[in-house]
Amino acid sequence: MSTYSAIINDIQLWDAASTATRVAIGREIADKLGEDYMYVGCKTHKVGGQVHEMMAIEHAPTMLVFLIIPGGTFQMGSSEAELAVCEARKWKGDLPETPVQEVKLRAFLLSEFTVTEKAYRAMSEPSDKPWEMGEYHPKEAVSRAQARIWCRHFRMRLPTEAEWEYACRAGTHTVFYWGDEPDHSHVWMKENYGNPDADEYINHSSREHLNKVNAFGLIDMLGNQSEWVEDDSYKYAWHDPNDGPYVSDDPKTDGILRGGCFMYNWNLNRCATRIKCSDYGDTGIGFRPAKDIPALDGKVEDDPSAIKKSERVNPSPSRASEAAAAKKPWWKVW
Repeated sequence: MSTYSAIINDIQLWDAASTATRVAIGREIADKLGEDYMYVGCKTHKVGGQVHEMMAIEHAPTMLVFLIIPGGTFQMGSSEAELAVCEARKWKGDLPETPVQEVKLRAFLLSEFTVTEKAYRAMSEPSDKPWEMGEYHPKEAVSRAQARIWCRHFRMRLPTEAEWEYACRAGTHTVFYWGDEPDHSHVWMKENYGNPDADEYINHSSREHLNKVNAFGLIDMLGNQSEWVEDDSYKYAWHDPNDGPYVSDDPKTDGILRGGCFMYNWNLNRCATRIKCSDYGDTGIGFRPAKDIPALDGKVEDDPSAIKKSERVNPSPSRASEAAAAKKPWWKVW
């Protein structure tokens, strides 16, 4: 007999579980997180040779969708194969990406997209000021201090550097989460983000790459916005990511950005790219919040009573919304 906790913390068990089990786990997590959260659906993603069915939970105050990232073990950093590809193309990173380290992570929640202008504004009183780029565009120029304040306000946190890379790779072992070859259809970067000749800095909406997610269903993990992680900058070979984020004794230590940016070339828009940055909000910098998963009580044998009808796995807008309206009236189909 497997418990929900065991399944969610082992990606192999997660992938082998039934859809009913995964849905039941998603529902229990949403219920345990409280009235601000609602399970909103499941989708299967096939990217880079990986196939994962992901459960989505929405946060009402910000309307951000969070995906349940199952726990597992992965190789963090650039492998010899990745380094060979980069050397052949003369791609150089910023911070060290070797040696490769094996990291084991527990499951966590991660936002489907970086914090949008609309979500960022949810921390303060409603404003009549126009959106900088658009309500579904990433919030621009956020310092790490500001990102942490926002996260604390909603009882969230920044992902650790190891969590971020694990989520980006989604089980792949290649330069990019779709393979080793550059593909502009996946990434907003210097060659296709807008009009670099006119010095026009353009970030892109969360809705523009809905069909170009990674195998975990995450949007724009590479390109578009650089993303703060919790770790301070550190000597890569000296810190074990299994010990959690690196925290320096010096409060002025630089932070780390992951994910590249729309102003960068391919050398900095890779899964393993790490960028050192002082704590300020510059163009192209945002963040993607994470949240811990509460302890779960369910067991696989509970599935028949938890999921009795197939429409509860992929609910229809009319029947499912009526059922959920009494408890959480803002519920919507993902």
